[in-house]
Amino acid sequence: MKIKQDFITNSSSTSFILSYKNTKVVTKKMVDIIFKEWFYLDCKADEEFKKEVYKRIKKLENDECVMIPFSCNYETFIIKNDDGNIYVETCNNHRWDNLDILKYVDMFENNDEFEKRFNEMIFTNISTGEKISRKDYFQKLRDEYLKGKENENKK
Repeated sequence: MKIKQDFITNSSSTSFILSYKNTKVVTKKMVDIIFKEWFYLDCKADEEFKKEVYKRIKKLENDECVMIPFSCNYETFIIKNDDGNIYVETCNNHRWDNLDILKYVDMFENNDEFEKRFNEMIFTNISTGEKISRKDYFQKLRDEYLKGKENENKK
């Protein structure tokens, strides 16, 4: 059963809780949806890239924290929280309605401690296999962006 609880925002980000037992299953289902959307948009994923992603999914531990960096607009973060629920932070520009969503939530509402802990969790980047915290991942992206800007300004 899907329950939509009054969580509407002008942002395309969304968070929800899923009924699945582990993050590995969720990762596979979400990657399937993304690749299927790419296919219908005539933006087929490179076959070698797809093979590598699915190979990394097979190697995942059942409750490993996972990042899908190629979802639309926002990276997708998947965790199994202490309460045993699978939480997903992602973009709502995908058709996640094929997932068994229990409810939409604001993962960080009034919970700075959880947000801090979430930012420090180690996620497996399903594109590269790299294990990195959310905080360090975004810092790395920022550094790469600034380095590119610096190189651009040197020209």
